[in-house]
Amino acid sequence: MKSTLPPAARRDARSSDGLDTTGPAIFLSLFGQHDNLGDSVLRRPWYESFRGLGPIHAAVGDHAEDYLSAFPLDRRTALYSSNLKWTAAALWSAARRRTVMAFVAGEVVTTPKSALVYLIYGAIARAARIRGGHAVFAGVGVKINSRPWVVRVLRWMIEPCEIVVARDPASAALLGTDNVGPDWAFLDGRTTAPAAATGPQDRRTVAVSLRGDQPAPAADTVSALGRAAKLADLDVVVISQVRRDNQRCCDLAAQLGREVPTTVVTWESGNHAEHERLVREVYGRSAVAVGDRLHALIVAMTEGAVPLTLGSEFSRKAENALRAVGYELPGGGLGPAVPGGGEAMAEVLRQAAGSSAASWACVERARRQLRQTRSRIRGLLTDGS
Repeated sequence: MKSTLPPAARRDARSSDGLDTTGPAIFLSLFGQHDNLGDSVLRRPWYESFRGLGPIHAAVGDHAEDYLSAFPLDRRTALYSSNLKWTAAALWSAARRRTVMAFVAGEVVTTPKSALVYLIYGAIARAARIRGGHAVFAGVGVKINSRPWVVRVLRWMIEPCEIVVARDPASAALLGTDNVGPDWAFLDGRTTAPAAATGPQDRRTVAVSLRGDQPAPAADTVSALGRAAKLADLDVVVISQVRRDNQRCCDLAAQLGREVPTTVVTWESGNHAEHERLVREVYGRSAVAVGDRLHALIVAMTEGAVPLTLGSEFSRKAENALRAVGYELPGGGLGPAVPGGGEAMAEVLRQAAGSSAASWACVERARRQLRQTRSRIRGLLTDGS
């Protein structure tokens, strides 16, 4: 797909004609799900960690302007629609000049097909190191149920990496590293601590964002959440951060609306930059965010809302990543197992709404750690250059 997005240039060949070649050639992937805001939110800070250090060769797949609108692309960035041609360009570069392999941030794919890709990437990383280049892998998550043999290939791929940081302890164990650090999405968002609520004009909203690709929560759980919000004197906004979740959000809003005033914000345009602004505005006026998508909770947290999970397999994934920055769920979180139904959930919501200072302290801690990781990366790439 040909992009008209200025000022970055699309390239589908190994040539770097017209690209400033000062500094090492940096190969990284910005590829993600085109309808998932979390993928662009976490990969933007990763991309920004390398800006100004050398020409960036970014694999983006067939993503058009809607997805790429989230990235501050510049004229030193070449975009590749073809992953095959991006890989060939990386191999060509690693054999001829100082090259950096910056493996993709976020959750890695561990399918059998991906193992072959990891073997190739590992070979490129080794070639890059021989010629004085580098390889880094930071902010990565690995599914607990990944095939062991694919994980072994993944570990072989990252052996040449000078920096390896997993985003949760379970992923670190699978990768064979002791280095655990925050997800890159913590770096963006508001820069000042949210003021404590002092009256009805302040944060009086619960934001809810749940996956649409998993079984819906039980009707009594949703009803209990609605009653809890009403008892805690909080309105509800159901918000979609993934376009595939739109229908689930509408269904939840209809159910919650029977118990408490509820509005719904779906994602219609597909433009990442526009929807991120809207999402952040909603979280910026929310006291609490309830969800099972990691990046819904992280974005909410960076806008001053206190995150809570609603009890599911994917909630546990989010909890693990949040725990890595020192965050513990107020009241143990929400879920169908909370005794006392709406009344007990209401108490958890009240506890969460009163925990903004503790939640924000975790955001600040995460940002300090990420800036340290970014500083290590930039120091590595500029040393001796």
